[in-house]
Amino acid sequence: MDKRGEIPVLPPHPNPTKSYWHEFPPFSPDEGLDDHRTTPELPAEADTVIIGSGITGAAVAWNLLYGDGDGSGIASGQHADAGDGVKKHTRILMLEARGACSGATGRNGGHTKAASYLSFLDHVEAVGLEEAKKIARLELANIQAVHAFAREHKIPCALHPCQTVDVIYSPAAWTAAKSGVAAMRSAFRRSPPQPTPGCEPGNPTSSVATSSPSPTRADLSSAEEMPLSPPDLDVFPEGRYTLLTRAQVLARFPVHDIRPPWPPAFSPTPAEDETAVQGGVAYPAGSLSAYAFAVGVLRECLRHRGGPGSFNLQTRTAATGLRRAEAATGHAWEVRTPRGVVRARRVVLATNGYTAAVLPEFQGAIVPVRGQMSAQRPGRGLPDGGCLPTTYSFIYGRGYEYMVTQQRAAGVRWPGDVVMGGGLLRTSERGRDECGLTDDGAVNEQISEYLAEAAPRYFGGAEGSWGEDDPDGRARLEWTGIMGFSPDGFPFVGEVPGKEGLWVSCGFNGNGMVMCWMCAKAVVEMMEGRDGEELGQWFPKAWRVTEERMRKRFQGETL
Repeated sequence: MDKRGEIPVLPPHPNPTKSYWHEFPPFSPDEGLDDHRTTPELPAEADTVIIGSGITGAAVAWNLLYGDGDGSGIASGQHADAGDGVKKHTRILMLEARGACSGATGRNGGHTKAASYLSFLDHVEAVGLEEAKKIARLELANIQAVHAFAREHKIPCALHPCQTVDVIYSPAAWTAAKSGVAAMRSAFRRSPPQPTPGCEPGNPTSSVATSSPSPTRADLSSAEEMPLSPPDLDVFPEGRYTLLTRAQVLARFPVHDIRPPWPPAFSPTPAEDETAVQGGVAYPAGSLSAYAFAVGVLRECLRHRGGPGSFNLQTRTAATGLRRAEAATGHAWEVRTPRGVVRARRVVLATNGYTAAVLPEFQGAIVPVRGQMSAQRPGRGLPDGGCLPTTYSFIYGRGYEYMVTQQRAAGVRWPGDVVMGGGLLRTSERGRDECGLTDDGAVNEQISEYLAEAAPRYFGGAEGSWGEDDPDGRARLEWTGIMGFSPDGFPFVGEVPGKEGLWVSCGFNGNGMVMCWMCAKAVVEMMEGRDGEELGQWFPKAWRVTEERMRKRFQGETL
């Protein structure tokens, strides 16, 4: 696997597959920003250059323009300014190699869910209980902040707050899930509530449960098993997961046991051939078009409430390299592009899987991994024409798929369509063949074959809840996108050691929708000199950039 991490990271592919969200956005075509250039010419100077126009880049720009530094700006839209709405000193230039939001944000499934129970005990073991709790709080806060921003700013992104259910097929995964839920309920039990400033913008109920002495992973995972029922309200929201028995899952949701055959590319051993529903975990979540959301944030930044030039978006302008500027220029960095050089005081890399293409020091530390998605017409047996009120994940021994369905909402062209992602570990190489790739202009045929059959398989096929296929066929569209994975499974957020004025927020390990928004807020707090006790109360230390973390190399453990 280490050799996959040594494959030189290439810039974004010039001819990517077209995602469902790009093909059918919930807004009119003239509202997109694919070819937007705020000014005909590329500016020669800027205070801050942001490279990347996905949700991270958009959120960084928003915070620099309108953030007030008290923990509320990113969620509420309030801002500190000189009286006209934008900070006077801010000249932001955003560079995007392709069209706006053409990377991972515009290519994911739009699933906003904090499945923190799946990783909580691992995080306790890696970084300790208090830091693991910070991570869980941030993940929930991230989703709440994204939903709140979309509502407040009326962004047409097909936002659908709902419940989600993780349907678990592996006995070992079901045991682990029950342990994770029990651990989080124990860790977040009210005893007594203590507010944590800034950890949950716009949500005054955020609080922390204390425990003394701090329990270990063994203590938490061996805690008395919680009843298979809704969690009691004596637990803070971060720990409120509902455990469902097999019978409850099959009675409440239109899912079924899995019936082989598997696609020929993957022949599971008996231990991996887990076909019976073991149980489920339900909790609040949501779905949206992340592409439309990020475009909406960019449009807010382009309103120029501070006057022309406060935010300048330049698409089709790849950053091809960085170098330190000469001191006489008064700037710290020069950003090279095919259209010329831009000098800036600060540079922010919001480049995720492509980071090493711009900054080679991250080669092997952030490794691109190609993920794949499939959009399908719903089976004719699905309830309500496929507009299911719940989003789903299907978890087995060595991987998972996740699924959202399109709702009847303004701008949604195909209500009921099933959008499913995953299948990465179902290839003959168990996903290793997708590591190191930045070519989102192609798909993996083995994953295509697997995803094409996955939804009918989980919903019982023609004889079950799925029913007969649509007369026009099942397949609507398939596409790929590039994620960024790190050796320890944590993102890199902060200033690059030894490179003053160069900042990153990258490497989200396929979980950007529960991290990017709050990581962007954190990096702006650091950039603006507010990197103190208040930030430390809610932002995990393990996510900060260090030389030690940059020296580690991705081996595939976090896939």
